[in-house]
Amino acid sequence: MASFTGRVVLITGGTSGIGAAIAEVFLLEGASVIAVGRNKYRGQLQGFPRFESFCFDVTSPAAIAGLRELVEEDYERLDVLVNCAGVAGERMPLAETSAEDWANVFATNVTATFEMMKALTPILSKSDQGRIINIASTAGIDPLPRSGAYSPSKAAVISLSRLYAHELATQKSRITCNVVCPGLVKTRMTENIPKEAWDAAVARIPTGRTTYLHEVAELVLYIAKSDSNKQVFRIDGGMRS
Repeated sequence: MASFTGRVVLITGGTSGIGAAIAEVFLLEGASVIAVGRNKYRGQLQGFPRFESFCFDVTSPAAIAGLRELVEEDYERLDVLVNCAGVAGERMPLAETSAEDWANVFATNVTATFEMMKALTPILSKSDQGRIINIASTAGIDPLPRSGAYSPSKAAVISLSRLYAHELATQKSRITCNVVCPGLVKTRMTENIPKEAWDAAVARIPTGRTTYLHEVAELVLYIAKSDSNKQVFRIDGGMRS
């Protein structure tokens, strides 16, 4: 996909953090971008041509159905779906994680990703190059201690993405599905990580720094332009647990 002019990109979790950075790179490439998220968008893209954002509960089936209707009626197409919405949940040992927190984390990180893919695939299938890119985490590959439901949920996103990619391929679909696994990135979600734990994690990164928002966004753009399918893209500066 050489150019995104005339194409439509939908990003969940697109009103802040990694999602907002992804929205920006696609806008600069000429795409029309729909960014939805739990919080209202307050960044520099407000009022930008071809950019629409609004508050959205990704765990609500009714909201997902309404979003699909909006895309069909107002845009009449969808070329790229980026599932970036996510929550961290409580930081605690797995054995101490409550059933309620487990359910809440999986509802946003996993079930919502599944429901969004299922709901938007019929529209994506009309594109000559439909793309699904799910944002997971290196925690889904190398589980983080005391991450509760978070690491298991991101592992589930990786498995879900690869399974869906395989199923789409066997159906001869033109849609590809890949997953991006960022390492440490400074976002609202990571603000509550204790400084001692943060510094210890940074010390394990060969580059000596965290991953920047724009680096994740540019990787997502690269994947959207490629024919890659069923791939897990790790971007963490070489960090290992």
